[in-house]
Amino acid sequence: MQEWSGVLPLGLPEARIERINGALLRPPREEDMRGLRQGCGTFRPDGTPVAEAQTRSSDGDLALAVEPPAPPLKRRAGAWLYGGLLFHHFGHALIYSVSRLWAVRALLDQGVPLQGVLFYQRFNAEPQQSPALTRHAATIFDIFRPDVPLATTAEPEEIETLYMPSQGISTLPELFIGLPEQRRFYRDSTARIAPNAAPRDIYVSRTKTGWKGNHLFEKEIERVLAAAGYLVFHPEFHSLEEQIATYRSARRLIAVDGSALHVVATAVPETARVAILSRREFFAWAIADQIRAFAGCEVRVIEAHGDVYAFSRGMGRHSSWSTTQVTTDFAHLGSELLRLGFLDRPAEWHLPTEQDLALRFAEAKAKIGDDLIPVPDHIRPKEPHFGAHRRPG
Repeated sequence: MQEWSGVLPLGLPEARIERINGALLRPPREEDMRGLRQGCGTFRPDGTPVAEAQTRSSDGDLALAVEPPAPPLKRRAGAWLYGGLLFHHFGHALIYSVSRLWAVRALLDQGVPLQGVLFYQRFNAEPQQSPALTRHAATIFDIFRPDVPLATTAEPEEIETLYMPSQGISTLPELFIGLPEQRRFYRDSTARIAPNAAPRDIYVSRTKTGWKGNHLFEKEIERVLAAAGYLVFHPEFHSLEEQIATYRSARRLIAVDGSALHVVATAVPETARVAILSRREFFAWAIADQIRAFAGCEVRVIEAHGDVYAFSRGMGRHSSWSTTQVTTDFAHLGSELLRLGFLDRPAEWHLPTEQDLALRFAEAKAKIGDDLIPVPDHIRPKEPHFGAHRRPG
């Protein structure tokens, strides 16, 4: 197991806030939605785009280019902070939709009379609660709330004064750990929630997430850790506040890499010890750096996965890597958990057979309607940031 990740950059961009008088906003429309991406744009009064308004991700830029809105435009009075894009997926909302809220406190401390934070309303055919936030975004903003109102815009408009902050965090390697100001915003928000138990050992499970990417036999990992006294925690069955309260009680915490660990980063104590079981080439290491940067605690990555499988449709496409399934090297996993102090005695595994593996493939086929097949060696380097965490030699 490698002890060094190399994801943590040598330097981060400086947190900046630009003031734009008379900014022009063009929100997305139904025809502008392209999965994660949405056509929208922020422009200066002369119609030139504001580059800092772009939402950057490991999937590329998420705001598709559009033309500036034509007059006449509705005018929004007062000073507003640009919040950016809204997302429905929990992890995307937690990272991208919260990524500029660090600037609220900075502006209020300077005496700026902010009216609120202004987001592009995400087009959705389903009714949405006021102020037209997606369900997950509304849940997240209940915890990671700025000290000013939130608003969305669904029609082109001119803003009297728009403050444009740097994006504070992203899935890009160079911004994965977040700007210091962004990390403080997250941690200050979760500090308002008390731990819900005395220090304890926690296993954050993905066994209830379906086929969204996992160890094929995670239930065996779950069984062994439960027998060792770990609380088996399924975050999707708990409110965000309950998740944070649980993670704040962690003494030792183990999880397969995934979106739940972004919440862990905001909440886990500095005294905790965290182990991440990798299922992807890069992101376990990136999340380890993120948790270290946010919480200052000890984090280890255990690379105990074996063969990598993906659904045959879309094999090798960027989006396919988030749903890859892996087998587990149980002997290596057990020895590492013991060596690193996450188990107090050797694990007693019920090792899966070839018949068990065939049954898992059949379950995937029945649920997804597609075959899980091995990822060929020549496809592996297409995985996002393949090898980025490894230092030569």
